[in-house]
Amino acid sequence: GNGGGGGGGGGAGPSALKVSRLHLVDLAGSERAALLGERGARLEESKKINLSLSALAKVMATLSEPRGGGHPPHVPYRDSKLTRLLQDSLGGNCRTSMVACVSPQPTALDDSLSTLLFTSRARAIRNHAKVNLRASGDAVASSLLAQYEARLTQLRAQLAATEAAKALAPPPPPEASSLPPSSASVSRLESERSAAEAALAQCVREYAKERAQKAKLQQQISGLQARLLQAQIHEVQSKVLIGGRRIED
Repeated sequence: GNGGGGGGGGGAGPSALKVSRLHLVDLAGSERAALLGERGARLEESKKINLSLSALAKVMATLSEPRGGGHPPHVPYRDSKLTRLLQDSLGGNCRTSMVACVSPQPTALDDSLSTLLFTSRARAIRNHAKVNLRASGDAVASSLLAQYEARLTQLRAQLAATEAAKALAPPPPPEASSLPPSSASVSRLESERSAAEAALAQCVREYAKERAQKAKLQQQISGLQARLLQAQIHEVQSKVLIGGRRIED
């Protein structure tokens, strides 16, 4: 399945929705047309099955190969409809499980060995599953505000640490008392303090801007809700009959 679960915020607060897809695929075994004596439409179907399985094996071989430090190899997902459908399940945003069927019969040894090699190659593929989250405008705004607040707290802590380090800095030795206090350590602390103050001011400005945009958005939503409610009331009143006449009349 791709992603997972579903949910939202309660009450009037911002809501978010987790979306996912579920793929259930039954992979047919390699069709042996000559052994089964297939002809006509059945033979053409077997050919297409074998071509799809061959494309799937090619994709899996590409994904399971160890990668060096260069560019990632091209994965031929578009060679067949099967591999295009399984693109998320093979090396994508998905959690994939595979069930392989083998037989203890000596006559099926080759097929069982081929199946085990196939699953071993599939096991070497690494997917990158993540949560697919779709949030409303209010949820996105609240998330940004929370990020800004966390950043402000972090910058304030850094600024406080810089001030404490400056206060605890050892005094200059007596023989160097004639030197100006602009030593390398003090200059570095001043530079860090200036950078922290600039970043803090920038976050404060962005935070205020986001709050203003959120307030404006909430006002627009309230206005639209009021207009919609008024239209619904008007529609209901136009349909109410009293004594055979509409209430508006």
